[in-house]
Amino acid sequence: MCSLGSLVKKPRDLRVTQTLNSPHPSDSHIPDPELNETPVRDSEEVKEIITRLPSDKAAGPDGITNRILQASGEQAIDMIYLHMLIIWEVETYPGVWASALMRPIYKGGGKDRHSPVSYRGIYLLYTLTKLFEGLIEARFSKFTELNDTLTPSQQGSRITRLTHDAIYTLIATIQERS
Repeated sequence: MCSLGSLVKKPRDLRVTQTLNSPHPSDSHIPDPELNETPVRDSEEVKEIITRLPSDKAAGPDGITNRILQASGEQAIDMIYLHMLIIWEVETYPGVWASALMRPIYKGGGKDRHSPVSYRGIYLLYTLTKLFEGLIEARFSKFTELNDTLTPSQQGSRITRLTHDAIYTLIATIQERS
């Protein structure tokens, strides 16, 4: 097997090459069996994710909004739970989830409403897709934090390490060295 260091013809900095070739501490961890269990333990987990969905987002191609899910009763949540469970067990998600609804949004600012460059596109995803992604993301986040599988420099998508904090640190470092 060829290492990344052997692919680099003239490394500018030996430390960079060593860092890229050194294993991360998580490489030696034994995988957590809970990570491979069903991502949805019970309908309460689904209910918790649903309550965290922002209620004011637009519906996707299915016409279901987050607000509809949040207003649904126990029977609907149980059905959604079973749906997520089947998707996990079969290891295949519905093909329609791979599509999105594209909507042009007018940029404003007095731009010509008849010109395509005056619009930006947004993609609306299926609500259940976002719910399923939320369940998986919650499971992975818990696993990675408990098992220290991310490097200390990993920022975004972590509760205590926000991307804007990294940007602020970078700007402060640049200004300090200037």
